Order: sequence, then C-alpha cells, then structure tokens
Amino acid sequence: MPLGGVVLFYVLAKLFELGDATVFEATGHLVSGHTLKHLTAALAAWPVIPALRPTGFAPFPH
Repeated sequence: MPLGGVVLFYVLAKLFELGDATVFEATGHLVSGHTLKHLTAALAAWPVIPALRPTGFAPFPH
C-alpha cells in the first residue's frame, strides 16, 4: 500500500499544479493550486514512513 499512497498523492499534487489558476479563483484568491501542490506532495511521504520504522527484529543476531 505505501507505493499506492505515494502515487495517489503525486497524482493529486499534479492535478493541483495543472489547475493552479482554477483553484486560486475557486478559493476566492485564498490559496493557489501551486500551494496545494506542495502540501500534497509533502503528504506523499506519509504512506512511506511506517515502512521505514524499525520492526524490532535485528536482521542478524549479535
């Protein structure tokens, strides 16, 4: 699932980028698609973080 989450957030970020002016107009000039692109792209790391946490098992006994 981590890869699917990364792809999902990337696609959303790309859509915000492509709809920059539309988002800006739709929000009454409060936020642009460019800003939402960066926020959404940062969220792409979220599904990966649990995969990077240690499992508690050492790969080789010491």
